[in-house]
Amino acid sequence: MTRARRSPVVLFLLHALYDGLFVGFLLLSAPYFALRAVRDRGLRQSLGGRFGFGPSRMGERPCLWVHGVSVGELKAARLLVEQLAAARPDHDIVVSSTTSAGFALAKRLFPRQLVIQFPLDLRWIVRRVLDRVRPDLIVLIELEIWPNLMQEASRRAIPVAIVNGRVSARSFSGYRLLARLLPQFELIALYAVQNAEYAGRLRALGVPDGQVFVTGNTKFDTLRTELPHELLADARRELGFAVSTPLVVAGSTHAGEEEALLGELAAWRREVPGTRLLLVPRHVERVSEIVRVVERSGFRAARLTELRRTGQVASDDAVVVVDTIGELETFYALASIAFVGGSLGARGGHNMLEPAALGVATIYGPSTENFVDEVRLLTEHRGGEAVADWSELSAAVVRLLRDPIAAKALGARGRHAVAFIRGGTARSCDLLLRLLATGRPARNGARPS
Repeated sequence: MTRARRSPVVLFLLHALYDGLFVGFLLLSAPYFALRAVRDRGLRQSLGGRFGFGPSRMGERPCLWVHGVSVGELKAARLLVEQLAAARPDHDIVVSSTTSAGFALAKRLFPRQLVIQFPLDLRWIVRRVLDRVRPDLIVLIELEIWPNLMQEASRRAIPVAIVNGRVSARSFSGYRLLARLLPQFELIALYAVQNAEYAGRLRALGVPDGQVFVTGNTKFDTLRTELPHELLADARRELGFAVSTPLVVAGSTHAGEEEALLGELAAWRREVPGTRLLLVPRHVERVSEIVRVVERSGFRAARLTELRRTGQVASDDAVVVVDTIGELETFYALASIAFVGGSLGARGGHNMLEPAALGVATIYGPSTENFVDEVRLLTEHRGGEAVADWSELSAAVVRLLRDPIAAKALGARGRHAVAFIRGGTARSCDLLLRLLATGRPARNGARPS
């Protein structure tokens, strides 16, 4: 798909229309966000940065700006930032996130870097932030198209790169419309994408072959296959769980999933006495709602922060609700069985390789369109178990709890699968360094599309 270049006047009018629609949306949604800000401290604290009044980068060293929307993208960026910092110790690295949860995690993951809130995509805000950050290269994790950021970066001759790029079937039609209206895709110098399917979709959007590289999924490189024994021992001690406790950890759950899991818990305990359930919701702001769901279901709820504050352990019949951010991996490592949420609904799933890499028997539902490669990998290696509905989930949990040897074998196959898929971060880092040095990506170290 090729497109004629639009005249500067047409582009100016299109960007003006985009800004007008953006401002209109902000005005219409202002009451909603004002109410949210009253209850959400993180949102209140993010407003200055979102409007371009965050901190400025000090000094005159060259700078790389790495952006991840939220928690998942920032985890994928962690190793990339480390490799870039090691390769270019004379450069500053600025990290940004869109969500308040991502911003909080970035502060913990990148203590040596300047962390900022990603700005709203309005021209005067974008210009203010670029003046404050002064980047020599902008790296967007996965794929985000922000017309004003792209246009202003191009005007200042700042190359923009996509790393760990993905173009889902759901987003492809929307991107085709955007490509017809505003030619943003041609303003991106480098696309380092997860697989050949995504590369093909980018070509269909008009991206030249020489800008698209299949590097693999950087998230695979950040997966840990084991955690320190002391960390796990401390976690068990504060929860009151023994190593032998039959534990189901439900990670990244969404509304409706907690209630369904609680509906199965009594049956699990009849089949395997002493079975415990630990819930780690995808959005921590839902914790109070989840506690009420637990209590309505006839169980006691124990909030993790309350256990830590009091030094008490959860009672034997309590359901533990995790109300912190960034600890899911630790709790997966404690599990006998992990259920990956967002997959028994229409959410598209979450990363089922996180528990599988740790050698934990991993179960997920049919809604996994956001993690096609991960599901394909586990299916090929028989390293995870897909279920069609809650009935199948419950049967699988009981079967694996009653047969720990089969559960350990399932987990071992999942860990084995992860060992074959690493290297995407190094390939992406090599492309970025070449782009930074020459203004052009080179094909060394990555598979061209």
